[in-house]
Amino acid sequence: MGEPKKALIERLFAAQGRALQAFLYRRTRQHTDAADLAQEVYVRMLRIEDPDKIADMDAYLFTVASNLIREHAAREGRRGIRVGVEDTAVL
Repeated sequence: MGEPKKALIERLFAAQGRALQAFLYRRTRQHTDAADLAQEVYVRMLRIEDPDKIADMDAYLFTVASNLIREHAAREGRRGIRVGVEDTAVL
């Protein structure tokens, strides 16, 4: 059996965390969204039942991130345009 799952995922995020954050930021243009999405990617990676069956964990990590970005964009699209209540341009 390979490396314990949690240790494997932690090592992956240590190696790819900055690249993942940059990848997410380039697509969301929001630092807070990118950070939240990176956390969700981490959680989803921890849910993998048998990481030894994945040939390329780096590619899988970014595939999970890409899918999550699509979900995020769909959610944001359903919400419509956000307007702050103190936005004077709306008054």
